[in-house]
Amino acid sequence: WERKFVLVFEGSIDAILMEGVAVLTNEVSPEQALQINSLGKKVIVVPDQDKPGKTLINHALNNEWSVAFPNWNEDIKDAADAVKKYGKLTTLISIVMNVEDNPLKIKLRMKL
Repeated sequence: WERKFVLVFEGSIDAILMEGVAVLTNEVSPEQALQINSLGKKVIVVPDQDKPGKTLINHALNNEWSVAFPNWNEDIKDAADAVKKYGKLTTLISIVMNVEDNPLKIKLRMKL
């Protein structure tokens, strides 16, 4: 597996479309975190663009994972919506180009 990172999504459709993994909720269980970390890749969490998505961001912070804050229109709720509107490649680029690694900056972006 040549990838440098693994994308973590809330929903399975997002994960399938973007070839990532889904936690199937906005919370990450200890077992899920262990399995994701065992991949040995940089972890980028892509939360849904809604209030419950902030819970997933907090789990990312607790696991010392990066978080993507893509610049999608307000009518885009998640990666599946973004793929429908922009296409897979543009969605992936918008995710990767808007990754934040710094916990303080993640907390500040989360409040916006």
